[in-house]
Amino acid sequence: MPDFFETARGAGPFASTVLEALEQAARDRPDAGITLLSEKGDAAPEVRGYGAILSGVRRRAFQLEEEGVRRGDRVILVLPTGFDFVEIFFALQLLGAVPVPTYPPMSLQQAGVGLERVRHVASDAGARFCLTIRSLLPLMGDLNLSVASIEGVLEIGRFDGKGVPERVREIDPDALALVQYTSGSTGAPKGICLGHRQIVANCHSMGQAVQVCADDVLVCWLPLYHDLGLICSLHSCLYWRTPMILMPPQAFLLEPASWLRAISDYGGTISQAPNFAYSRCVKWVDGSAVEGLDLSSWRVALVTAEPVNPNTLDAFARKFEAVGFKRASLCPAYGLAECTAGVTFPRLGEVDPVDEVDRESLSRGRAVATERQENAAAVPSLGWPLPAHEVRILGEDGSECPDRVVGEVLVRGPSLMEGYWRRPEATREALRAGWFHTGDLGYVVGGELYVCGRRKDLIIVRGRNYDPQDFERAAESVEGVRQGCVVAFGTYDEAKSSDAVILICETRVRDEAARTALTNKIRAVVTDACLLPASEVLLVPPGTLPKTSSGKLQRRKARQLWAAGELAPKRTRRRDLARMAARSGLGFAVSTVRRRFRGN
Repeated sequence: MPDFFETARGAGPFASTVLEALEQAARDRPDAGITLLSEKGDAAPEVRGYGAILSGVRRRAFQLEEEGVRRGDRVILVLPTGFDFVEIFFALQLLGAVPVPTYPPMSLQQAGVGLERVRHVASDAGARFCLTIRSLLPLMGDLNLSVASIEGVLEIGRFDGKGVPERVREIDPDALALVQYTSGSTGAPKGICLGHRQIVANCHSMGQAVQVCADDVLVCWLPLYHDLGLICSLHSCLYWRTPMILMPPQAFLLEPASWLRAISDYGGTISQAPNFAYSRCVKWVDGSAVEGLDLSSWRVALVTAEPVNPNTLDAFARKFEAVGFKRASLCPAYGLAECTAGVTFPRLGEVDPVDEVDRESLSRGRAVATERQENAAAVPSLGWPLPAHEVRILGEDGSECPDRVVGEVLVRGPSLMEGYWRRPEATREALRAGWFHTGDLGYVVGGELYVCGRRKDLIIVRGRNYDPQDFERAAESVEGVRQGCVVAFGTYDEAKSSDAVILICETRVRDEAARTALTNKIRAVVTDACLLPASEVLLVPPGTLPKTSSGKLQRRKARQLWAAGELAPKRTRRRDLARMAARSGLGFAVSTVRRRFRGN
């Protein structure tokens, strides 16, 4: 009998929906499933095979239907990572309803921002129901008053699935399967419409790219409301029938070593995370936590969802090579929610190149290779297009750019979204002649993609283009500046009649003399690295800069806050946060409050 994985990789998608693939997995590989770890590692893991998960999905679908959920309804999910999310998400799809996941406001300092996002998403999606957990009911309970379309906010504890008969339902592969809202890093979140066929196509292509096999084990701490956790991890595991080790995101945020321990303990072979996660491991995992690890099984360490810093990856590889980690396992990739998740992946087993290019030439739109380190910008390769997908670079004149000429990155393939929810003009602007215009700037070398910025974030000074990431990385290299907590943007100084570069850096340094010295150091390092001085360097406390739910910096919002003079909030004292928790009745974990003050 031919090996399933070899046969599947060599063909097109073997299921029309992920639930169809789940049914096959429950039948053919009942030993595989999901292992859910506890947040603090102090409780036994909960394990459910794919057969048990499928039964739970069917039972919950029956109960949701009894509550009034109907085909075509959009349903907001404000749920933490866990089996409740998994089963309810697919139960909604089984009913023909459309799940709309969004992140729960699980930290006190982000409650207002989180609630505002939930209201925006619920209103924009025209959601009929909101499903949440009991501890969030005091926050979510008034959605039906503030959002006209919401008819009910339902607590998921009532959908335990006990004693409910299973019912088999047919799913239309062409139906809308998910509305995934963008992170909002470059504007207001937009709903991305994905059908079952797009999701299946992306899962299949990504599995082909990483050469998934029967022995693979995927480890994930990423939240399931985010496309990295939802599509790249959960959907892909169900589709390819591979075991999944699922961690609550808080576990990693509180203790980065817990991610590496899970890979070590369970023989994880595939795991992905944004660049900042690898940086946290370099900074916070030390001593006995490193010595007790065995990372030799980790063959695919995907790095995606935010700009890749080659220095971070080099530091990670050096730090953990002693416990079996291989530098060639690092796989910087490129993805978009508008293309379901993945777009380009590197070739496995190869150390991905970093293109050293002349910084001045890059500012003029050409990636000219150079060996002079003092004037070089390091641009990492993000690999080649996934099977059945295409990437091209378009110049300002509308023609395709040759190798090493910078232009806008365009994407085409079977994973491409159907469009933005209820935004026909935005859809027409983004989708033209079958190609999605990403807004990202990049170039290709022999078909290999290099992304070097975002068109709307460009800093333009005297007619030259500068990537804000170059300024941010230079500032981050200065001791005392928080990693991943620097924003650079351009503005026009009316008083001086000239373009200006603004740098906002988070720091814990409080002494005035030390802050002055830090500011001067940042100016010197940035000027040396970018060949352009920062007009203003503003130091702010930890937690000041606005970020998306996935941790991406919001440069546009930061620029607006800076212009309004609102980027230096007063610190909230610990007892004030505790009092807020008591008044709200939310029952937040004490560790969440502690994290606010540790600055992790």
